[in-house]
Amino acid sequence: MNTLFNEIIGNEVAITMLQNIINAGNIAPAYLFTGISGIGKFKATLLFAQYLIKSKYELLVVLPEGATTNKPTIKIEQMREASAWCATKPAIGTRKVVIINAEGGLSEKCSNAILKTLEEPPSYITIIIVSNHEMLPTINSRCHRIDFKQLSNDEVVTVLENNGHSNVHEAIISASYGSPGRALQILEVWDELSPFIENLSTPPKTTCEALNHSNEISKLDHSSQLLLLQLLGVTWWTSLKDPHLLGKCTAAVQFIDKVSAHAVWDNLLIPM
Repeated sequence: MNTLFNEIIGNEVAITMLQNIINAGNIAPAYLFTGISGIGKFKATLLFAQYLIKSKYELLVVLPEGATTNKPTIKIEQMREASAWCATKPAIGTRKVVIINAEGGLSEKCSNAILKTLEEPPSYITIIIVSNHEMLPTINSRCHRIDFKQLSNDEVVTVLENNGHSNVHEAIISASYGSPGRALQILEVWDELSPFIENLSTPPKTTCEALNHSNEISKLDHSSQLLLLQLLGVTWWTSLKDPHLLGKCTAAVQFIDKVSAHAVWDNLLIPM
């Protein structure tokens, strides 16, 4: 059995598929790795590419630009540069690999920019697209699809322990929804968010209390507010099992990008 992927936790089916591809030596021109963010897709992609190429110089990784913003995206210029890179033969070995980290999705223009290469790929090229979004049918039909699934809670705990985090709060594990990456993201701001989780273990009983919490929460940055909404959702559902309250949390997550954050928190916290 190939040991290349031993460091990957979970997703045995996807990893077995990759191992079988390697053992058979039948490498497709293009792959699409799908699944939610933070479950090991990109790490598995890099390990797979490591097997396919003889030199790091034969690997091109296309990453979304604007990583510090809420919605980093791949630009059309990046895709054109990738297509041009594919047109040159490898200097070392027999294969070149392009990894397109399209976690934020690919626009139609970007998809079309790489489509010609996918339609007529040079014999030495393998393109791997990594995404948590649906691709255009023209992209899907030209890629061998490998689906990655959410991890179990125990697997998430194992990944966190491997990263030096033990005795992690149960709310973090629940709010990760099977994504160790999301859990690590929550851990980065846990000291900031944990007082709100403690003080809001149950929803506020008075309007005054709700408004005070809303004022303080609205001072957090956008990503922290979104994580807090997810944490509160699982915390309240675990303790109260109230479908109406869960629905309000779900709606708040959907509206936090569209209207005033202050209004979202007021609507969620003020008792009805």
